[in-house]
Amino acid sequence: MNHTSSREPLPRRRSGVTHTVVIGGAAVSMTANRFADGRPAEVFAKWGKEGSTTHGLMDAFSIVLSLALQYGVPAEVVVAKLADIRFEPLGGTDDPDLPQVTSVVDWVARRIALDHVSEEDTETTGQLFILDDVRRKAE
Repeated sequence: MNHTSSREPLPRRRSGVTHTVVIGGAAVSMTANRFADGRPAEVFAKWGKEGSTTHGLMDAFSIVLSLALQYGVPAEVVVAKLADIRFEPLGGTDDPDLPQVTSVVDWVARRIALDHVSEEDTETTGQLFILDDVRRKAE
């Protein structure tokens, strides 16, 4: 594990992946930008109308999640803690990789796992079970 007590600087130019999904009728989007080595570095998740509680909570969630990644919390640990959190909207999605989720946060966690977490990473942190679960549910 690579835990640091200081914030890892982001590259000035970074690549990322953006996904959009509809979960139980709610539109959600997430962009995850990467460090140069491919690890997720920052997450921008959007849900709800500007000024709404859901929008504000997703902004706050994105900031805290990004800071955790930049301070060295492994993505697989984040995924293990956030996957399976249950609240509405939940259920069916139009994401072919994740057709069923238990919440918007569950979808974000599972999407990060599928896009950014390798089997080797999960073995290092003892979080292999969560990646297996995510991949099994994606099939």
